[in-house]
Amino acid sequence: MHMIPETNLLKVLTLNTHSLFPVKGIQLTNEERLETLADVIIQNHIEIVLLQEVNQPGDDKFVSGDELAACGYLSEKAMGNNRKKITYHNFAYQLASLLYSKNQKYIWSWNYAHKSYDVMEEGTAVFSALPVEKTFAVHVSAPPYDTTWQNRVQTGILLKRRDPVFCFSVHFGWNSRPGFEPFSEEWNHFRSFLKVCEKERPEAGYIVAGDYNNDAARSSAYKSLIQNDGWQDCFIPGMQGGTLLPDNVDGWGEDHRKERIDWILTKPEVEVRKYRLAFDGIHEPIISDHFGVMAEIQLKSNL
Repeated sequence: MHMIPETNLLKVLTLNTHSLFPVKGIQLTNEERLETLADVIIQNHIEIVLLQEVNQPGDDKFVSGDELAACGYLSEKAMGNNRKKITYHNFAYQLASLLYSKNQKYIWSWNYAHKSYDVMEEGTAVFSALPVEKTFAVHVSAPPYDTTWQNRVQTGILLKRRDPVFCFSVHFGWNSRPGFEPFSEEWNHFRSFLKVCEKERPEAGYIVAGDYNNDAARSSAYKSLIQNDGWQDCFIPGMQGGTLLPDNVDGWGEDHRKERIDWILTKPEVEVRKYRLAFDGIHEPIISDHFGVMAEIQLKSNL
């Protein structure tokens, strides 16, 4: 079984998958979308895959512990507060099984966040081709949202390396109107968790990537993260990067402005070797209502 050897060069992919739901204008089946995603991961030697809107049918049959372990899943005990068992059509389980069938074993985790359109159980997932020391489920929402679609749970792992790295797949709420700022509140909860990580592993680095639901060009929260909190955005203008949303993004209606809401943030600063869109209809077929982001980063040896 192939595992990628440790280096200070990491290839990272993030994608809001909108899995198991149809995507307007896209004729690919779910199986074809899975196959495309798996092939791109393999062909580009991606070490860290960070996925959002990773769905499973709520009425599906549960996968046994032995079956999960066989395709690289870390046990529910290690997952902390994972409140849902994984079912056979869970998109992350299907992806892990497909990768395994292609002789690519990734360690992976999935955490349930909320119901999606009353028919799916939605969460976030992380895949790693590198050894993992532990996993995390980070609940960043507060009542009264903890039983609604606004509930947010981020999934994280700690890479088992000489220079450890925390990697998180995140899906935040959006600051949609004055006085309603879920992102700010959720990030404060997330920041509190990160402070615990920093205390326990002060030598570690961080990769936090996913759907932030805030436009980098207009968000005051984004500016604060970069200017005040010391985060680095791997986005490099002109480096095959730009808007991250196609015209058919679900839930945004006609007021869609092609905003850059999917980010890869790192701490401390890293050297960004490459950065580009993925699954944008140019590099790869579109498989979601978001484009993905792919980055190649050089970690500092003294993280």
